[in-house]
Amino acid sequence: MINAQLTNLVIASLKAAGVTPPELTPTRPFPRPTKVSAEELIEAVIASKHDDPYQDPAVIAIASKHYVQSLGTLEQGHVQIELARRAAELNSNKDLILDRLQKAFKETAEQLVEDAAPIKQVDDPAAIDPRSSSREASLAAGNVIHGIRKLEAILKAWADLWLALGKASYGVERGKPFAFMNPNAEMWDQLRLNPTIWEAVHMGEPLTLADSPEHVSERFQAMIRNEQAAFDSLREAHHSKNGAALLKSFRG
Repeated sequence: MINAQLTNLVIASLKAAGVTPPELTPTRPFPRPTKVSAEELIEAVIASKHDDPYQDPAVIAIASKHYVQSLGTLEQGHVQIELARRAAELNSNKDLILDRLQKAFKETAEQLVEDAAPIKQVDDPAAIDPRSSSREASLAAGNVIHGIRKLEAILKAWADLWLALGKASYGVERGKPFAFMNPNAEMWDQLRLNPTIWEAVHMGEPLTLADSPEHVSERFQAMIRNEQAAFDSLREAHHSKNGAALLKSFRG
C-alpha cells in the first residue's frame, strides 16, 4: 500500500519526468466552520423563546459551531483522510504507473542512443564546446544531455514510487546502477568506476529499467555470480597449467 504521506511526492515526480499520473478524484473541499464566541452562545440561550432553550434549533446551531471550532483538528483530519483516499487510488493504479515508466524509459533510452551516435566516443558530452565543435556534435551533445536528464527524472519517479510502496529503491547502494542497466561481469569491470547513464551508452551497454527493487538486486547478484564464476574458471585454468608444467618437469 502506498504511504499516504508520499502520495504528492509520487505525483510530482511523475509529472517532472513527463509521465502522466493516473487521474485521481480531486481533493474534496472541507468547509471551515463559522467562528462563534461563548458570548454569542450565551446570548442565544438567553434570547430563546423555547421552554427548553437547549432544544432551540438556533441555539443548537450556534452550540454546534462552537463545539466544532473547539476541536481544532478537523481540518488536519480532513487532509489525512483525503491523502489516504488518494493513496488508495494511486495504489490501485500501480501497475499502470509502472508500465508508463517502462515505456517512457525505453523510448527515451532509444532516442538517447540515437542522438549519441555522432559523439559516442566522447568521454563527457557536457565538455563539447559549441564554439569550437561542429554543428552536428553540438546539437548531439545538447540532445544527449537533455535525454540523460529525462532518464534521471524517470529513475527518480520510479524510485519514489517504490519508496512510497515501502521498498528500498535499490536494495544496496552499490546496486543502484543496475536499476538502469544489466551488465555482465566483464562489462561491469569497465563500468564500475563510473557507472553512469552516459558511460553505459559510451561503452555500448543497453539501458533497461528494472521492474522492481527486487529485480535490481537480482541483476546485481547475477553479476556477482558471473564475476565469481569467471574468477573460479581463471583460477582453475591457472592451477591446471601449473599442474601440467609440474608433471612435465617430473617426467623430464
